[in-house]
Amino acid sequence: NFDQRYLLEANLRYDLSSRFHKSNRAGLFPSFSAGWRVSEEEFFSSLHDVINNLKVRASWGILGNQYVGSSDYPYMAVVGAVSAPNIGTGANVGSTQTSLPNPALHWETINMTNIGLDMSIGRKLTLTADWFIKNTEDILLRLTYPGVLGMSPTEENIGSVQNKGWEVDLRWQDKVGRDFRYASTFILSDVTNKITNFGGLQPSIGSYTIKRVGDPIDAFYGLVADGIAMPWDFERYDPVAKRYVGPKFPIMDSDAGLVQPGDIKYKDLGGPNGDPDGKISLDHDRKVVGSSIPRYTFSYKGEMAWKGFDFSMYVQGVGKADGYITGAGRHTFVDQSAYPQMVHMDRWTPQNPDANAPYPRFTANYSYNQRFSTFWLEDASYIRLKNVQLGYTFKKELMSR
Repeated sequence: NFDQRYLLEANLRYDLSSRFHKSNRAGLFPSFSAGWRVSEEEFFSSLHDVINNLKVRASWGILGNQYVGSSDYPYMAVVGAVSAPNIGTGANVGSTQTSLPNPALHWETINMTNIGLDMSIGRKLTLTADWFIKNTEDILLRLTYPGVLGMSPTEENIGSVQNKGWEVDLRWQDKVGRDFRYASTFILSDVTNKITNFGGLQPSIGSYTIKRVGDPIDAFYGLVADGIAMPWDFERYDPVAKRYVGPKFPIMDSDAGLVQPGDIKYKDLGGPNGDPDGKISLDHDRKVVGSSIPRYTFSYKGEMAWKGFDFSMYVQGVGKADGYITGAGRHTFVDQSAYPQMVHMDRWTPQNPDANAPYPRFTANYSYNQRFSTFWLEDASYIRLKNVQLGYTFKKELMSR
């Protein structure tokens, strides 16, 4: 601290972890921060009546993560008890190596850079603004191996993830007359997340998520819905079979003869050669359609006080987030306990032939309408009143009696 104007801090952290082999056990993690109190400079003195505090700051640092879920000693081969064939009528227990060790395992590192601004205007308005970028490297991740391995895999240092964004914290506080005080605090942040390195591995695709370089972690990955099929989307109606035949839109080969009005249509995004091929397939027609990681996070806190009374409220929410509800929580007839719900009341039916119906037609024992697509993706943004508090502070003289 030089003359209350220039601030500098440096830290050096040295950690040892028993979770890693002794050759990788040590971790050295430095960090630095610096600040410049511009409002303390001589050239700023004429603005003190308006801006009584202005500070610019920056920081950089590295932290380490040692936590793995597979074992306390993942670098060692572990021998555990297993069931073995009975000898006679008695149970038999054997021992074998149950996990695959990884002596090369080392610290996961979190590298974070932050640039910020602190400002107070007229002793009533306070502004704090930050821009940050966080790179997590050598992530401790357990991969899936073929079952023929016969052992549980241990974590590996694979891949990198980046989080980048900004946050603004704005607070206003004032007083009206002698007894009434109030304050408002609003916080808004914007964060983007993406995988920057996946260790040279192919994308990891789940039933409705994907891990792939350039996309958010576990991004939603599915078909793109193109509305609900109507009778005129078919070539003709077969009165003998009592079915519509010849869909004029692309379908999956496995859905031939099953698709009817009221079923979900999908967009043909590509084929084996990259161009649309008139068919729907999970290999060529899925894309990243959303993320469960909120883009925006916000909150508001309001405070008031008058004489002995005080009141506060806290509102919190997220924006630009996607959600997906599956199974019996969303669908009917998927198992014996999945009964129709209120959400199914406006489903597509011959009596309600709505191309924009919120739910397709009921299909017992068929699940092709329940494939993950943008039709089932929902807006997970929300705002909620999290806390309300009203209080009264009794005078000290009264409470001391």
